[in-house]
Amino acid sequence: MTRWIRFVTHEASAAASSVRSALADLVWAPPPPVPDGSDIGLIVFDRVSADVLDLVRGSSRGGVRILAVGTSPEAVEDIGPWPLLDAGASDVVVRLDDASLADQVSARLTRWGEVEGLVHSSEVQDALAGRTLAWTSLLREIVEVARFSDASVLLIGESGTGKDVVARLIHELDARPFKDEFVTIDCRTFVETRHGEDLAGHHPGTFEDADGPFSGDIGLDTLGVQDAGTIFLDEVGNLPPSLRGSVLRNIEQRDRRPVNGTGRPTSNLRLICSTSEEPSGLGSETADDFWERITTWFHLPPLREHRDDIPTIAEHLLRRVRPNGEEIQLDPALDAFLESRDYPANVHDLLTLIRGISARHAGPGVVTIGSIPQDERFKLGMVDHSWQRQDLERVIRHAIDAGASLKTIGETARDAAVQIALSFEGGDVARAAKRLRATTRTIASRTGVAPAEADTDRSTSDPPSIVEVPETELLGAGDPAEGPVRKA
Repeated sequence: MTRWIRFVTHEASAAASSVRSALADLVWAPPPPVPDGSDIGLIVFDRVSADVLDLVRGSSRGGVRILAVGTSPEAVEDIGPWPLLDAGASDVVVRLDDASLADQVSARLTRWGEVEGLVHSSEVQDALAGRTLAWTSLLREIVEVARFSDASVLLIGESGTGKDVVARLIHELDARPFKDEFVTIDCRTFVETRHGEDLAGHHPGTFEDADGPFSGDIGLDTLGVQDAGTIFLDEVGNLPPSLRGSVLRNIEQRDRRPVNGTGRPTSNLRLICSTSEEPSGLGSETADDFWERITTWFHLPPLREHRDDIPTIAEHLLRRVRPNGEEIQLDPALDAFLESRDYPANVHDLLTLIRGISARHAGPGVVTIGSIPQDERFKLGMVDHSWQRQDLERVIRHAIDAGASLKTIGETARDAAVQIALSFEGGDVARAAKRLRATTRTIASRTGVAPAEADTDRSTSDPPSIVEVPETELLGAGDPAEGPVRKA
């Protein structure tokens, strides 16, 4: 990580000279020809000009953090600091006096350096692998909130985007000296009882069956969470609103007052919540204000929104599932396959695929496309259309010369495709249907097997539904003589 400084000021500017002197004790290096994403740069300016904005924009490419430093309040007087942030600066400070400027700059450099070190540490990368700029920027935000605050956090993302992993990482990075345990509560299984009394606690006689004092689940004695721990409310949208409010109020106040009581036991809980759906109705009079009272929100992207990270994540998962944890490198063709595939359940689907690849990969070294499970090779429509050229054209010419109609040619090709697919799959109707991307009923109708029998013979490992392929499109299903179809 390099720290460099650039001046875009008038040479004779006294204010610029003061800034240079004030920052002289900090360690600087010349701006590198090719900045690294972990670099930190200072751009000192005396006016927000087009040249300054262009420099910020160019210097911040690749994830370099830029601190824009104005030599005086007049430096941002014309258009304000916002255009600098829009151009890519991470922050803007303005010199009021030399001592305070040095302190401000030093504090930011120290913080950003610590964050960068954590982002690239094994602790973070082993949990949340990825190298793209967007992913790294998100990790910086998560790491900074986790390490340097005890703020409540809401994680929003589809199933399989790593909400539980991020929640646990926040707890691990939390610098509270007595942070105790991390406990997950699945709110989909939580039932509202006594309108929150079980969360707030109660004193004897508060209600029927309240025979003795009860500290309440906000202390989380009954659920295994300590008063200085981290509580992760998974799918918090399923928690009844009254209980959501009770939890947040007690954590915000750092204490918990039992119902019908006066004692105020101290609580030092950190709240982390997750939801698969964006909270709705925000800002309306009837909206639940629980969401708006959570300090920090992070949106975790699905894999389809950061496909360039998939090979890195796949390599990480492979190292985890390999029996000896050997070093793994993916063949570029396998990279391309993994990036192009769809993952409806995100990392859950990717991990399932990686387990299949790992089972087929032999020995150390590069993992190649031969390790891709056979059934995976047909999921992307990865069809090599070269079979449609000379050989097929010659057969069709011969059929036309013999007087065959278009319908007859289509029927003959369809029957041949079904028979060859069945031969490949050892007579298994369900697997032949999967290979041809047709239904078992369609294949059975061409073989004489009763549809009901074909359905009952379906392997439990096969996908439950395959869309019927129109007859006019079945000729594109692949030439059996070519073997497993591939992407051109």
